[in-house]
Amino acid sequence: METMKKIIVLFFLFVSFLSSGQEEGTFIVSSGEQKITLVLDTKLPYIELSKPVVFETYFENIDLKKSRTIARGLKKSGRQCDGNCAVWEVLVDEKGVVDGHFKVTFNYRLTEDGKYKELCILIPVK
Repeated sequence: METMKKIIVLFFLFVSFLSSGQEEGTFIVSSGEQKITLVLDTKLPYIELSKPVVFETYFENIDLKKSRTIARGLKKSGRQCDGNCAVWEVLVDEKGVVDGHFKVTFNYRLTEDGKYKELCILIPVK
């Protein structure tokens, strides 16, 4: 019975994660004190297939220099942003979509010699 309760709690956490802030094209993922916010320039709650999109990532309690952002077709934008953030461009194709979502993975270290930790954001694709 305890296992079933854990599964239900994890399911609700996952559903709330997928829907967090999507109304304004904003997606948030966190672990402890570390938080990453991804903001789509379109302000839509999804990415359109085969249309270029620009997004910004904001990092809280994560050193940008000790992090990596990984996604299919992702490239650094020429635009600048203020603070501990980065601007990216991506053109999502069919190969980059898994179960209707585009996955952006963030790897970061809290210390120079520490292990990498990973957070992911799944963005719906239409």
